[in-house]
Amino acid sequence: DITQRSANSLAYPYGNYNDLTLSVVKELHLSAAFTTAAKVVTHQTDPFQIGRFQVKNWSGDELERWINKWKKSAQFL
Repeated sequence: DITQRSANSLAYPYGNYNDLTLSVVKELHLSAAFTTAAKVVTHQTDPFQIGRFQVKNWSGDELERWINKWKKSAQFL
């Protein structure tokens, strides 16, 4: 109401969802939904179960190490 725009995606509260939640999200015709599961996103990723990686208050070097680790895990998908 505040922005006078409709939402087309959501983040599951605390990353929790189940089969019923997935069916409701699809019925609402949302385009995407995000969980807190740390998983790589690929072209095969279900758009209603998109994972993400938590980025903490790291130095640039540490962030780079984590990005490289995540990229390596994506190569095996």
